[in-house]
Amino acid sequence: MVSIRPVDGQRVDEATTGPAVRHVSATDRVKLATILGGSEPQFMTPQIAENIDALNEPTSCRFLADTVETEVDILGRSLDILGAAELPGSGEEIQVAIENQYGTADPDHFGRLVGWYMPETGARMGVLVAEQFEPQLIRAVSEGSVVSPEHGLWLVEACGYQVGEAKLVTYQMRACSLPRSERLRRQKLFSRGGGGSSGNGASAADYRNAADLFDWIGSTGATWLADALPKSRTTAGFYRRIVETGTPVYIELFAGTDRISIGSSYTKSGLSPEQLVLLEAANKEVEVEVPPARRYLRGSWWDVRTDVGRNTPADQRSDSLGLEVEKAIDSIRESVDQHNRALVEAADLKVS
Repeated sequence: MVSIRPVDGQRVDEATTGPAVRHVSATDRVKLATILGGSEPQFMTPQIAENIDALNEPTSCRFLADTVETEVDILGRSLDILGAAELPGSGEEIQVAIENQYGTADPDHFGRLVGWYMPETGARMGVLVAEQFEPQLIRAVSEGSVVSPEHGLWLVEACGYQVGEAKLVTYQMRACSLPRSERLRRQKLFSRGGGGSSGNGASAADYRNAADLFDWIGSTGATWLADALPKSRTTAGFYRRIVETGTPVYIELFAGTDRISIGSSYTKSGLSPEQLVLLEAANKEVEVEVPPARRYLRGSWWDVRTDVGRNTPADQRSDSLGLEVEKAIDSIRESVDQHNRALVEAADLKVS
């Protein structure tokens, strides 16, 4: 029985105070190898991959579990984890390269991440997970003096704890190469629900405003977009994705609260390693009349509208907004189709 002595001197036991609470301190911390297992490739990497959402908060984005791959062959070496993540606010999907290690971060893991794996995969964000980081590395990354990819290089500290019979692992951001203002903006957007799980704290008003914008675009359109957009939903709630299926490389519409993009994309499931190699190479090399705004491992994207946001008052939205968006999409559809046809041909994919 747990007891405390309140200010009035009377005894209060667990019946009135609730169950005992164990307060964890640094003395409960143990080596990660003790918690997860002794081999990084065999235990640490799979554990992080299977619990990839634990990195959401430390990196202020939302990882997509179904995109995660482990031990990815890169120039004869293995990248621990490669996956896609959604950025807060916009919901843009980017590739993220992750290296993990027991103990203190060393030059080998760090160098391969920033010098080999990120350039070769086209990852625009990198994460190094370790138990400790030297102060000079934390300082260099925070100041952006080593490397500063578009969406940041993140140092994440993984701590193992043994509390009774329970084994715990926590993840905490120790450094980020993004400018402080950009990092704080991203963290704020994430905390509001723009890149985490559905329970991540976005206000009901924000969700209503976003949903109202999508419904407005749908109600003022005339074709497939008008029908599909109001019905589409995502976990984050601030954007919607519409997919035209039918071929291995397909058209995917990203409707965000600050822009609308259309892209050619593909999934890795059902494709052979040889086809993926050809597909990824073609995605970097194929040139089309209207060049994509971005290219990364899973596809190419064209921005078609950038001046629509959820904070735009309803009375200032155009009565033909949906038609304008559809027209913008149609104007680049041939370029998107051209890109898709080239990728299908290059990778010798079977069109269903």
